[in-house]
Amino acid sequence: MTIEIFGGGFANKGAELMLRTTVERLRARQPQVRLAVDPEPNSPYELRSKLGLSHIFPTLSIFPPNVRGLLIRSPLLAAVCSNASRFLLPAKADQMLGLVDRRSTDGFVDISGYAFGDGFHSLKCKNAAIRTRVYAKQNKPVIFMPQMFGPFTKPKMLGYFRECCDNATRIYAREQASFDAVRQVIGDDPKLKIAPDITIFSSPGRDIETDRDGAPYGVIVPNERMFDQGKEEWGDTYVARLVAAGKQMHQHGIHLAIVIHSNDAGDDALARQLVRELKSELGEDVTLFTHSDPFVLKHFIAGAQLLVGSRFHSLVAALSSGVPGVALGWAHKYDMLASDFGVPELIHHGADDPNHLLELVDKLCNADHNQMLRARLRSQREAMQSASDAMWEDVFNLLSMTDSQP
Repeated sequence: MTIEIFGGGFANKGAELMLRTTVERLRARQPQVRLAVDPEPNSPYELRSKLGLSHIFPTLSIFPPNVRGLLIRSPLLAAVCSNASRFLLPAKADQMLGLVDRRSTDGFVDISGYAFGDGFHSLKCKNAAIRTRVYAKQNKPVIFMPQMFGPFTKPKMLGYFRECCDNATRIYAREQASFDAVRQVIGDDPKLKIAPDITIFSSPGRDIETDRDGAPYGVIVPNERMFDQGKEEWGDTYVARLVAAGKQMHQHGIHLAIVIHSNDAGDDALARQLVRELKSELGEDVTLFTHSDPFVLKHFIAGAQLLVGSRFHSLVAALSSGVPGVALGWAHKYDMLASDFGVPELIHHGADDPNHLLELVDKLCNADHNQMLRARLRSQREAMQSASDAMWEDVFNLLSMTDSQP
């Protein structure tokens, strides 16, 4: 059996966590399953090979972005290029090079996280419609794993997403707002369901040295997307608010760790800027922390007293580990995550008074209040477990994956 996993990658640690979690769960169910991905520039061979992933071929991803866009707009031209690539591929080269023809796979699993909505170019959704169409025509399962959807008000985006829905066997929304956005497109279709983010129950990572000797530390996780996707809401206030939050933690005797939660150069530059600004006033009680393994990052976040951040899956890592985290975001997924974990008050919006963020930090630095929130987070996580387990069983059944247990 061969399954295509699409939408994960290594550009940010959330996407990698979703990819690793999906790989682990599918292989735990059926160890001999062959898993393939469509190679992209942000998913280098060295990282894909470590996970034992095969590669979809032919792929439009080998072309420059402008040519790729042209091919997506013209399925006929794309088909010509695809067939030419197959003709040029020597016999048995697919086995030697780990290549998989999409037409020979048995199912499609999308773990995009957030790619379908008005905030993105419609080509993303058209590309997904074309890919899933191949599976639908062969009556093979197409599964959209729990993710954020919508809104869908732009005609092109709406049209392409409706085709994705037509091609889908199952669509899992990650929270109620996304569920409602999809329901507005397809109505009360039984293929639409809701389930929590798959990384909530992923491994917390191996033990690591934090060099803190048990001293309490707080985590700040910046996100460069706040300067484009979140520009309208946050303007030029984002960095100043993170700096202020760091200073407030320091006043409570909390060591500051600025965590880079992606491989993006923008996140790296932003994190280093925060370190410089905070160190200029607070001295050496500020460190920069990152790691190539997203499970190690999750483990590090799990050891914190609190988190203030904007990378969605850093917040998932915190809340699912019982660590209170304040979200500064740019989409409804942040609000929905906080609500699902029973802490809707831990959201700070761009329109809020900057002192609101400092007040939240003060509360999370209070030991009694922190412990109360931790108990609430643990309880909410336990309540989500059955929904997650049911979702995975549904996915296994749709993919016709047999249980590997004796």
